[in-house]
Amino acid sequence: MWRLLRRLNRGDATLSERTLSISPAVWPLYGFMARIRSRIMTVRQSSIEIALNAARTQFQAGHCSILAQEQARAAEALAASGAQIAALSTSTSTHAREIAEVSGQNLHAAQQALAELSDVKARVERMTREMASFTEVVGQLTDRAHSVGDISKLIKEIALQTQLLALNAGVEAARAGDCLLYTS
Repeated sequence: MWRLLRRLNRGDATLSERTLSISPAVWPLYGFMARIRSRIMTVRQSSIEIALNAARTQFQAGHCSILAQEQARAAEALAASGAQIAALSTSTSTHAREIAEVSGQNLHAAQQALAELSDVKARVERMTREMASFTEVVGQLTDRAHSVGDISKLIKEIALQTQLLALNAGVEAARAGDCLLYTS
């Protein structure tokens, strides 16, 4: 037993070694060594678990680092996309203002064209009314011309009859003159 204690003191012995002594004085030493052995096993098991947990933690930290790098790249890409969107928004805003200006000019031109068309429409309506009035006057003149034609025809007929009567009177006067000549 003393040998085992010396070897344990120097660090040469293991806790699993036993002495072959049957002496009751060694039994407390065996109990103590069994408790030490149990505590060392617990410490060893805890050390293994701590080492495993440290390895798992290191793995998770590495994985988190990779994910963080991926997120950083995604954030950079998102920032670049945001910058592009901002540039496109500015460009779109500029184009929208230009379109609004052109639309305003087109609206003004359309309003002017509408005013001119309204003026032309009013003139056409006035001309249509004047043409209707003129057509009515022409119709009245045509009716009067027909009346004048009828009157002229009547006058010609009267003149013809007057000429015939005058001729007939002339003939009768000539006969009467001849008769007077012969009777005298």
